[in-house]
Amino acid sequence: SKLEIDLNKFDLFNLDSFNKLEDKENIYFSKWWDYPRFKINKNDSSKINHLEDLLVNSVKKQLISDAPLGAFLSGGIDSSLIVAIASKFISDLQTFTIGFDFDKYDESKYAKKISNYFGTKHETLICSKDDVINNIEYLQEAYTEPFADSSQLPTLLVSKIAKSKVKVALSGDGGDELFGGYNRYSFSNKYWKIINFLPISIRSNLLRIFNTLPSSVIDVILKFILSKDTTRNNSNSKNIINKLIKIQSDFDFYNSFITEYSEASVINDDYLLNHNFKDTFQNFEFNNITEKMMACDFVTYMTDDILCKVDRASMFNSLEVRAPYLDRDLVNFVINLPFDKKIKNNKTKIIQREILESYIPMEFFDRPKMGFSIPLSDWLKTDLKEFMNDALSHNTLNKHNFFNIDKEKLIKDNHEKNIENNASKLWALIQFNLWYENNF
Repeated sequence: SKLEIDLNKFDLFNLDSFNKLEDKENIYFSKWWDYPRFKINKNDSSKINHLEDLLVNSVKKQLISDAPLGAFLSGGIDSSLIVAIASKFISDLQTFTIGFDFDKYDESKYAKKISNYFGTKHETLICSKDDVINNIEYLQEAYTEPFADSSQLPTLLVSKIAKSKVKVALSGDGGDELFGGYNRYSFSNKYWKIINFLPISIRSNLLRIFNTLPSSVIDVILKFILSKDTTRNNSNSKNIINKLIKIQSDFDFYNSFITEYSEASVINDDYLLNHNFKDTFQNFEFNNITEKMMACDFVTYMTDDILCKVDRASMFNSLEVRAPYLDRDLVNFVINLPFDKKIKNNKTKIIQREILESYIPMEFFDRPKMGFSIPLSDWLKTDLKEFMNDALSHNTLNKHNFFNIDKEKLIKDNHEKNIENNASKLWALIQFNLWYENNF
């Protein structure tokens, strides 16, 4: 982005938003690149070789370094493809994975197999629960602002192990938003047409009746209907139903995936609740709701969460991280690919899989997406319960008065009693309070 100021008309002023800055007569703001509102030209799906060439060229450029260089390797499609290409140019490429001895979903074993296949110099840090919990104290110093994606903890740890060997690391960031990797994309592609087919009045009444059933019954029914379309962290069935009841548009559907707090929020100030991504979402003129979701995620979630998370964690450890998927030519090409080269028959990252299979057998990477997370929901009821209660003490809450104490208590109680999975809500409150205490 570029910001120009006409010094002949310059004066001092106080503003409370960037939008007001853009509106000033002597201020000119322009973007070097912006996500297109619609597909400019539809790239032929047969041009898989061209996409691979673009990706190879991007990786080659990102490998230029005067300092030791390596790559993150989670064992998923995004990072595996980056490592597959990079290892063609660096024979002793160093790769880094973090694993957890407390998590049955630990993916470090898959990363190790891929590392062995490509012959990289691989480092795996297997963390205990204590290793992760003890690093919570560094979050405020690393992030310097309220930041509430709990995967910031493993990101901090994998950056630490990488820095012990290299000064630059390649990542697979951007692959999910570009190629349709998140579970919500396959879910929306499969279910939005069905949900949108039923008139809102009929759908809402049916769901309200359904929601009167015991949670255990709803869990069984949803598990049967949704099958593999929910992740291990998305087991809050009552929450799912409550969100579906309110959906009246494609944006409402998208917003239900990305919003934790509703109008019945714990947040006291309504001003904070009225800021969402509706205008951004509706600005994209893709006919397919999933492509609109991917575009909106690219310009909001990816930049303000994913890239911010990695940048703060890596720079805290004096490590530079580069993202080859975010090469401008590559991004422009992928945006204009036919949708069925990204998601088809409930399978994601179609064209990536086709390219990666030319480097490594499919059985090395063909498995459900697990994500990069910690079992926060359980820990807040056990090992982190005292930490949570301290962070959410009434003393701190009363200092700033941003949150409704009664609603905060209800959120916490419902989580502890297994009525709702409120881990994400609570982590956001915790991180805000810790930031507030640390700075004020």
